[in-house]
Amino acid sequence: CGHNRLQSLDGVQHLPHLTTLHAPNNSLAPLTGLSGCAATLSTLEVHANALAADGELDALAALPALRSLRLSSNSLTSFTSVIFASQTQLETLWLDNNVLGSLPDTGFDNLVRLKSLRLDNNRLSVLRKGVFDKLVDLEELYLTLNGIHTVPEGLFANNVNLRVLEMKANPTVCGVSNGNIRCTCAPGYAGEEGESVP
Repeated sequence: CGHNRLQSLDGVQHLPHLTTLHAPNNSLAPLTGLSGCAATLSTLEVHANALAADGELDALAALPALRSLRLSSNSLTSFTSVIFASQTQLETLWLDNNVLGSLPDTGFDNLVRLKSLRLDNNRLSVLRKGVFDKLVDLEELYLTLNGIHTVPEGLFANNVNLRVLEMKANPTVCGVSNGNIRCTCAPGYAGEEGESVP
């Protein structure tokens, strides 16, 4: 369904066995027409569309079977804590290349199976302590190309499975000292990509 200038996904609502939907590079806004495949849809790729406002994502609440969701390269400025409330099976979430200025304190709380989260190339300047606390299965977190100034002490204390933390191109002074995490921060990062920071 990509590159077709689609403004709606209403045509897929009569596909009750649909598991994967790729609809990038269209003009989708808001996200609609997915209720018919809510029980089976596990992969949804709607990157590079026209999604901008929080209300344009309301259809996600009816998609509890999602395991992979790609919302990259839209114009999302924010989202509320209820947008991902029903995605308890989600393992991969891409929110990169949007214009997110902040993250809701409890926005990721129900994503207990999430393994990979992309928030790179947004406008984040502050990461509040607790925002990632419920992501106990998180293995990869990408925060490159934001405006993050500080990393609060203990921000990743509950992310015991975190292995990759990408924070390049931020004005960050990183306080991450967990030897299990590969962190690429600027200006504190001293190694090549893939090397651990002591």
